[in-house]
Amino acid sequence: MKQRIIISVMALSMLATVPAWGQTSVIKRGSSQQTVSKKPAFKWADKAYSYSEGLCWVKDNNGKYGYIDEKGKLVIPCKWRDARYFSEGLARVKNDNERWGFIDKTGGVVIEFRWEQTGDFHQGQAGVKGDNGKWGFIDKTGTLTIPYKWDTPAAHGPEFNNDGLAIVNGKYEINKSGDVVKVVSFPTCWDCDSVLSEGLVEVKGPEGKYGYVDKDKKVVIPFKYHSAFSFHEGMAIVKNETNKFGFIDKTGQEIIPCKYSYVENFSEGMAIVHKEQYKVGFIDKKGNEIVPCNLKNASSFKEGLAYVDGGKDFRGYINNKGELVIKAKGWYSVSYHFSEGLASVSSIDNKLKGYIDKTGKIVIPCKWKRTHDFHDGLAKVYNESYHPFFIDRTGKVVIDATRWKKIGEFSEGLCWVLDENQKLGFIDKSGAIAIPCIFQQDYILLKNYSFKNGKVRVKDENGRIVYIDKNGNVVK
Repeated sequence: MKQRIIISVMALSMLATVPAWGQTSVIKRGSSQQTVSKKPAFKWADKAYSYSEGLCWVKDNNGKYGYIDEKGKLVIPCKWRDARYFSEGLARVKNDNERWGFIDKTGGVVIEFRWEQTGDFHQGQAGVKGDNGKWGFIDKTGTLTIPYKWDTPAAHGPEFNNDGLAIVNGKYEINKSGDVVKVVSFPTCWDCDSVLSEGLVEVKGPEGKYGYVDKDKKVVIPFKYHSAFSFHEGMAIVKNETNKFGFIDKTGQEIIPCKYSYVENFSEGMAIVHKEQYKVGFIDKKGNEIVPCNLKNASSFKEGLAYVDGGKDFRGYINNKGELVIKAKGWYSVSYHFSEGLASVSSIDNKLKGYIDKTGKIVIPCKWKRTHDFHDGLAKVYNESYHPFFIDRTGKVVIDATRWKKIGEFSEGLCWVLDENQKLGFIDKSGAIAIPCIFQQDYILLKNYSFKNGKVRVKDENGRIVYIDKNGNVVK
């Protein structure tokens, strides 16, 4: 009796290891998920693969493919050179001419054999590869719905996911109309503060034209411009196929037509436009020419003033009405704009540089070889030996910066410096070291070492890009 019980237990354990007929499982194919039944088949030359929509493709002894149902009955004869899973009621099969088409569950051909490569149907469309080597999409009638213009690393081609989106060219997401709606792959600098301009960034599209995406990388303005630039004051410069420039707003509307040979960004509501060389003027955001294009040169507005050169009788600074309010006398502009109430000018007599106030009076003598804008009450200047210093708004030297290999500008009370070991640190407005020179310099970040809201991006000793506060501590 004991022996019978032991044999029965062993038999049961052996049966437990045999796959159950009709056992189901879930497999993933591309972006879709299907429930299939795994059933053994013993009479086929190869093997029966996973079931999809109740049918499974098999290969006979002649190397031809057909389909069996869940009972193992051959329901579509083995006459195809190759075959794949059923998806949305259709399966792709290959004929003896090495072309793919599609059949239904009766085995009838519903889409003729035209392609060397195809994908399966998802969301009512299937990827097909054209004779030009590019992928497009067809619907269930075989009609081409999206032209042959896409690439993909996947052998089965691009396919739509459950959201009706497909990844093409390895970096774009398109909808079922073929429109690019998102940029999936982006440069590593995407997270830099300087990349997003007023919430949007210009991006080159799949056909070489430019559009704009938002912070989620979704396409907001279609790819249709020959060139595109960052937004400033709600407007962005764009260039059309005739190499003419204009402006669009954040909806993509062309507010100012592309008719100028060159333009500059809006600043304080005004933009410089060029009709041709030495024909420069100003427009407002409605496109009105506030200053006609008859100037030789001009600078952007800052602190309510802009430098212009319209000849000796019209050279100096104008207001936003186009009126000359500061006439150049004995000097010509260097910085072309005011910063903290002062503008750098060069003396006609000695060619050295100093600063004027908004009355046009020279308030800091012209004795410097190079001058920069004022930031935080200080300006970087260089003497005739090209040694750097910082001066205050009275012209007094407050920092001798000759010990540093390179120096930046002040922001929020601190200025970046490079020491003799090419290490980066920060000094305060007395010239004392506020943050030791322990960080690596980075040429990409070099122009952006400015504190903003109490923190700045730097590269640490391990080469990682991090944010630090004004004490040099790493912060999020």
